[in-house]
Amino acid sequence: MTAEKALVFSRAGHVSHSTGRDGGSSRLVARGLFKRFGSQEVIAGFDHDLEPGVVTGLVGPNGAGKTTIFNLLSGGLKPDSGTVTFADQDVTGRPMHVVSRMGLGRSFQDVRVFPALDCLDNCALYAQTVRETSLVRTLLMPRSTARLSGVSRQVATEAVEFVGLGSKKDNLAGSLSYADQKLLAIARLLAIGATTLLLDEPASGLDRRGVEKLMEVIRRLRDEGRTILLIEHNLDVVREMCQKVLFLDRGRVLAEGTPDDVFARTELAELYFGA
Repeated sequence: MTAEKALVFSRAGHVSHSTGRDGGSSRLVARGLFKRFGSQEVIAGFDHDLEPGVVTGLVGPNGAGKTTIFNLLSGGLKPDSGTVTFADQDVTGRPMHVVSRMGLGRSFQDVRVFPALDCLDNCALYAQTVRETSLVRTLLMPRSTARLSGVSRQVATEAVEFVGLGSKKDNLAGSLSYADQKLLAIARLLAIGATTLLLDEPASGLDRRGVEKLMEVIRRLRDEGRTILLIEHNLDVVREMCQKVLFLDRGRVLAEGTPDDVFARTELAELYFGA
């Protein structure tokens, strides 16, 4: 597949054309998100519109609330107040599995692959629709279920090939290098139909070669017009990949702009590095 085709792996089990940079089907909007844990206010009024075709970096010191933001956006946590809108629908507080099927995919710091399954099966599980996993439908409509299963495996194959693991599709996920497992985690999001991807420290633990392979995949996703928000402590990756940066501290966005503009601010560097 090529970036020019702007392909999207849909949860319906087929490949369809992307909506492109207008973002009509994949815009993610947060308004006034607040979250407390006990007496501690972790997120204090987070507002942002994520732009299609733009890689946005969420940076800040440890404990700034970055992962909590991801959890609020993806359905892992329900905000105390505020709203999350995705694809023109209010998804505030909806379960993560529901939101992901709408096209909002989220990765984790740990890769969470199924080590005893090969790459293709890892992705095929994510590509399956509810109809394919229904025991009643399998018994009553075996041919239809088999057809859907075949389509899911085709979507899984395309997802694996997109991230550069086509030659390893039959390899057990547990036998892959850590860098390839990171790529497989992204492939699973594509298999589920993600048009918007929240990537939690995708470059952590990777050597330079692994980082370069990862960045190439992210560039291709960006060029297809997908929406990407990433948490990343490797500031070289942020500078190279992100068109926009949000600097978060104590649950508040202190600065927003290009990486060069944000990182040039001395007071933010002192917060980030503890100087």
